[in-house]
Amino acid sequence: MTADSRVVLDTKWFQVVETAQPDGEPYYMLELLDYVTVVAITPVDECVQTFAYWNPSILRATRLLNPQTGEYEPVQISELGSDVIAGQPAERFRLIGGGTTPLKIDLWYSPARDWLALESRTPEGRTLRYSKE
Repeated sequence: MTADSRVVLDTKWFQVVETAQPDGEPYYMLELLDYVTVVAITPVDECVQTFAYWNPSILRATRLLNPQTGEYEPVQISELGSDVIAGQPAERFRLIGGGTTPLKIDLWYSPARDWLALESRTPEGRTLRYSKE
């Protein structure tokens, strides 16, 4: 099965492809695209994830697919400690993205790792905040 995602790595276009290993487990690869023609296949060590903040598995990610730009961006995630959101105990994290458009996004999760809130700055300097009600 081919995912509907294309990414850019080092100025080269790749398409994310899912195949199955002999034991049936999914295996993800990047196919190097030369316009429409596939010219090489490069394995990916991990499942390609997007910036799906509600999924706490992104806290372990080292790269995330930005579906707006098609970039497979390097990210750094750091734990900022305990906090309180809407009267609830929370753990705060900061995601720093290293794509062509730098990102700094703060995320809050409950101790059980349920997503609670997100906060970032827009390019115009405004605060963007989403929270779970």
